[in-house]
Amino acid sequence: MDKDQTYYERIHRYLSQNMTAEEQAGFEADIRQSEALRRDTQLEMALLKGIGKSQRETAFSATIQEVSAGLDRAGFFKKESERIRLARRKKKLLWASAIAAVCLVAVYWGWSQFLKKPAPQKIIAAYFSPDTIRLYALYDELSTYGLLDDKDSPPRDALKRALEPYQGGDYAAAEAQLQAYLQQAPGDKQAVFALAICQIATGKTDEAAGLLAPLAQSADFEWRSDAAWYLALCRPGQGGSEDILQRIATDANSPYQAQAKRLLDDLK
Repeated sequence: MDKDQTYYERIHRYLSQNMTAEEQAGFEADIRQSEALRRDTQLEMALLKGIGKSQRETAFSATIQEVSAGLDRAGFFKKESERIRLARRKKKLLWASAIAAVCLVAVYWGWSQFLKKPAPQKIIAAYFSPDTIRLYALYDELSTYGLLDDKDSPPRDALKRALEPYQGGDYAAAEAQLQAYLQQAPGDKQAVFALAICQIATGKTDEAAGLLAPLAQSADFEWRSDAAWYLALCRPGQGGSEDILQRIATDANSPYQAQAKRLLDDLK
C-alpha cells in the first residue's frame, strides 16, 4: 500500500472512529501541526457527510458530525478559520475603501461642475431686461386710440393705465394693476405677457413661467417667440429651458438668437 493511500486511509479511519486510543492521540497530535492534514480532514469530512446523507446512513452521518464537533471544540480548525475570517474582513475593507474613493471622486466632480454653473438668479440678472419694444408700442397704441374693442369688453384704457407704472420701472405697481385688469379680461394675452414680465422683474419667476408657458405655445399669439425667451430665463438649465434656447439659437429671425447662444454656452 503506497503512502498516499495510507494517508487518506488514516483520515478515514479517524473520522469513522476506527482507531485505537493511541492511534487517535497520534493523529490529533499530527493534525495540530499540519495545515495540509487539517484541510484534507475537513474535505474528507465533507465528502463523508454527503455520502452519509445520500445513502441515509443515519448512524454513520451522526458519527461524522460528532467527530466534526469534537474537532471544532478542540480548536483544530480555529487557526484556518481565523485566517479565512481575517482575509474576508480585509477584502471587505478594500472594497469599502474603493467604493468610498469612487464616491468622493463623484462628489468632487459633481460639486466642481455645480460651482462652474452660474446660479439661476445670476443668469436672470445677467440676461433679463424688461420688454421695451412690444409693451411700449402697445402703450403708445392705447394712448393714441383709447377705444373699446367692443361693447362687452372692459375699457382698454385700463390696460394703458396699468402699463404706465411699467413705463416708469415700477413693476410691482404695474403687476397689481395688471392683475386687476385681468380680472375683467382674463383672455387678454398681451396683458398676461406684461404681467409675466413684471413678475420676473419682482423675482416671481415660477409664477411668471406658469403664465408664459401657454403663451409660448399659442399659435395665434404674435409675441410667442418673446414669451419663449422669457420662459427660458425663468428656469435656466431646467424645465426644458435648454430645448427652448436651442430653438431660439437656430432661429435667424429671432431677436434673441445671439443671447440664446451665449446663455447656452454659460449653461454648459
